Amino acid sequence: MKIGKKIKKLRKQKKLSLDELAILTKTSKSYLSDLETNASSNPTLDKLIKISKGLKIKVESLIK
Repeated sequence: MKIGKKIKKLRKQKKLSLDELAILTKTSKSYLSDLETNASSNPTLDKLIKISKGLKIKVESLIK
């Protein structure tokens, strides 16, 4: 599964909106949306760490 699909699946499981995840990760809503729809598919490690912290998961879960 691609990173974007994993992020979307985990976000929905945790009942977070894109807006809420954007606030938690200090990342733009549009960037997160692009990741989830695979419009952007090469996030930096820094972004992955922020997203994993916002989702309260280990960063490894996103890249495995």
